[in-house]
Amino acid sequence: GFETGPNFSGVLLLRAEPETRKILEGLAAGLLLKDDGSFTKTNEEGNVFYSLKDEAFASPQDNGLILFSKSKPMIKQAAAVLAGKSKNLRRSKAFADFPPVPDGFIFLAVAEGFQDNLPIPAEAKVLKKADGAQVVLGESTGNVFVNIALKAKDSEVLKQIQQVVEGMIALASLSQSENKELQQLVHSIKVVASEKVICVAAAYPVDSLITRACLMIAEKQKPHHAPKATSAEKAEETEKPEPSAGNDK
Repeated sequence: GFETGPNFSGVLLLRAEPETRKILEGLAAGLLLKDDGSFTKTNEEGNVFYSLKDEAFASPQDNGLILFSKSKPMIKQAAAVLAGKSKNLRRSKAFADFPPVPDGFIFLAVAEGFQDNLPIPAEAKVLKKADGAQVVLGESTGNVFVNIALKAKDSEVLKQIQQVVEGMIALASLSQSENKELQQLVHSIKVVASEKVICVAAAYPVDSLITRACLMIAEKQKPHHAPKATSAEKAEETEKPEPSAGNDK
């Protein structure tokens, strides 16, 4: 199921490269040296746990994944699934219809019963009829890609969802025809529907994304207003004598 709110206790899986993992482990070692009790390291049931004030937990796995959660039992459960010691999605039919996850993924989310908790606009309310969703974010051949798959109970609902998605894409293309970057993204979008699942895939060059992000950061750092005059400057401006007309000879 899909949960929201402060008590949500899901598990985030992060696939880290060896060098990235060394950096994270180095940062953790530095925090442990403070020895103030706020950051701790334990070994339980063969799993290493890092804890931040017993409110957030992380557990690096041998397969390169790092598990993050607000709940240590949830991490243990996820670790057992990854090790093949507990039931996983392969034994469940709930997500069997979703497409395989491509190589190079960075983030993966799969959920059922999510639609009632999302702020979906009225014109796209048909999306609430989707029974499940899979979102994959990753990098491949110099592009950042995002693949979204929506599952529905019958082909009629799936067709309605497809029409809404394609309509939203067309609207974005027409309303922002002068925006070359958005047009590049829109033209990369591919919508493919099967009997039970509709897949929406988009890609964008990594270099362009980094450049755009840097420009946005630089724009936010610019001062938006002229500095206000101090009270002393205001008083000085008020006391300046005004020139008299007709006094020059």
